[in-house]
Amino acid sequence: NKILKIQKKNNEFLMVSVTLVAFNNENSKELICDGIIEDITIQENEKAETNRLIAELKLNSFIIEQPVKDFISPQSTLDSDATITDVIKTLTIRKTDSILLTKNEKDFIGIITNNDIQKRVLSLNLHLENPAYLIMSSPITYTGENTSVCEALNLCDEKKINHLVVKNDLNQIVGVLKTNDIYKNLKNSLSFYINNVKKALTNEELKQSYKNLQLLIKPLINSEIAVKNITVINSTFSDAVIKRVIELTIKEIGEPPVAFSFICLGSEGRKEETLYTDQDNAIIFEDISKENETVVYEYFNKLGEKICNALNFIGYSFCIGNIMAKNQQWCKPISVWEKYFINWLSTPEPQNLLEATIFFDFRNIYGDEIFSDRLRNTISHFIKEQPLFLYHLAYNSYNIKSQQISSGSIMSDKNVDIIDLKSAVNFIVMFARTYALQNNIWSTNTIDRLYALKTNQIINANTIDDILFSYNYLMKLRFRNQIIQNDNNMPLSNTLSTKKLIEMELSILKKVLSLMPSYQNKIGVDFRITT
Repeated sequence: NKILKIQKKNNEFLMVSVTLVAFNNENSKELICDGIIEDITIQENEKAETNRLIAELKLNSFIIEQPVKDFISPQSTLDSDATITDVIKTLTIRKTDSILLTKNEKDFIGIITNNDIQKRVLSLNLHLENPAYLIMSSPITYTGENTSVCEALNLCDEKKINHLVVKNDLNQIVGVLKTNDIYKNLKNSLSFYINNVKKALTNEELKQSYKNLQLLIKPLINSEIAVKNITVINSTFSDAVIKRVIELTIKEIGEPPVAFSFICLGSEGRKEETLYTDQDNAIIFEDISKENETVVYEYFNKLGEKICNALNFIGYSFCIGNIMAKNQQWCKPISVWEKYFINWLSTPEPQNLLEATIFFDFRNIYGDEIFSDRLRNTISHFIKEQPLFLYHLAYNSYNIKSQQISSGSIMSDKNVDIIDLKSAVNFIVMFARTYALQNNIWSTNTIDRLYALKTNQIINANTIDDILFSYNYLMKLRFRNQIIQNDNNMPLSNTLSTKKLIEMELSILKKVLSLMPSYQNKIGVDFRITT
């Protein structure tokens, strides 16, 4: 009675349960056995996954309860008379993100992090030869080495810091605790939320899982963890919810009559969902004969309606523009979808461009990927044949009204001191999409597109780095603003009052927005746009 791993002729591996009984056969010198070999690959994989999840749960609980001395990084020090350039060089050479400033090599007077350099040098317009102490955070916040990780994180949250200097019982500094490192470990707990989604049997259970996710997201938003990590968590979770909703719906209404694909569009398609993201989705199904049309259309219209209604109940609100699978216009066979895209590409009118900007960021979530692959091939072919479309796409980006802040207020006829962060981010999304489509880059995520443009040397590396900083800063403001709205029982939105920003944040926001026209000018030059 053994569990064995065996290899098939096609090189696939199976886990099998082997039960054998030996026979006594006096007439043979060979050992003769009889028994059963049972394929238990699925059961063993499930058991391994369960054990992994249990181990992760224990690990995350273990991390929270442990003393911080087990998670600290070595400290780096520099004399306070050093210049900002010295700090940057030291951080680079020592491959760290924080440095302690000392006076006379013994008195610790402040700490500088990468974040301080990015924010303070930019907002104060400092020369790099200025003394480092101008940008330090002081006084230093300390904790004991036996403080629990949980207590340390609470202290960081209270003080609005992300680096905690740790001392031992002799009052000697022994290292620095970085909240980013802790959160990277803790975010693995996403596995448990996903596992609960996979096991859910009702929409009510999925709705509760959605609420629970917000508890995981909030501390991540308030930390220095990269925006990409937060949006990946959001997207990974929503993908799992959508898949489970589709599985439960198919179980309810029966198996689909033909192959299909459920795709997400817009921010969902780009894996850039915030806490305030509505549905943008569609269904593509296999081409069918005329006699089967009625039955197939009825099935997928019903499927789309039930899926979208369930997602709205769970927490993903209906799309205001009705770009959803429950809308019969966006629940069609593959040949109709190809006609949609060909029409958008060949006739770049305002409405076509509007729909194109949403639908070009599509991503297969459930079903047969052959349909999404076929659409990409169609788009790639026609973009080469229709360069005028790219011109109009670039023209839209070039002519979008960039937002600017003056004297602490947004320049607007109607909403003084109110800024729409989504609109501010949208220009960067449009910029990345335009150049990506021009260069046959099929990533949908904005950060991935920008990195691809940088790697392939399509756009200057410094320009891309500036745009990435702007994108991340604006997205972080969006997330943080939505957390504040949620905590105050306000409707979630993308609008931010600039009065809520501290002076440094406002200064950076002004700088970020002031750079947008230069990126528009670049599009104008590269695509030879004339006004």
